[in-house]
Amino acid sequence: MNEEKNAAVPTFWLSLSLRVMAVGFGIFFLALGLHSLRFAYFGETYLSLVRWGSHGEAYELMICVIYLAWAPFLWKAAKNPLKEKTLIDLTIVVNVVHFGTMFVQGLVMEGEHVHLYGDILLGWLGLLPLIIFWLPVRGRAG
Repeated sequence: MNEEKNAAVPTFWLSLSLRVMAVGFGIFFLALGLHSLRFAYFGETYLSLVRWGSHGEAYELMICVIYLAWAPFLWKAAKNPLKEKTLIDLTIVVNVVHFGTMFVQGLVMEGEHVHLYGDILLGWLGLLPLIIFWLPVRGRAG
């Protein structure tokens, strides 16, 4: 009985981190998508934190629809993470590469350093809990 309770704790935090990531993707990319479509405007400070270069609306909208489509699958995966190993692995790998690339670009691209405090920081803050809670569960599950 005690083993079952202890096994449920990492699964609780894993499920919570999946749901937080799903909601985060939804909020962040819905806001950016609405802005890209010119249905909303959140100001220049917001844009400086999330827009890379100028006139990136087409790119923004493409990435927004990908992440908005992804979010409900993460939410669903939170119900039974071990049944969704491939989706969670993919989520981690793709976003490590994505946020890692943005981190390097934020460091080396002129005029893009502000992203280190914007979308890059938000991305890593959302991804790290998932990694922390997934890897031990994934390791035990095989």
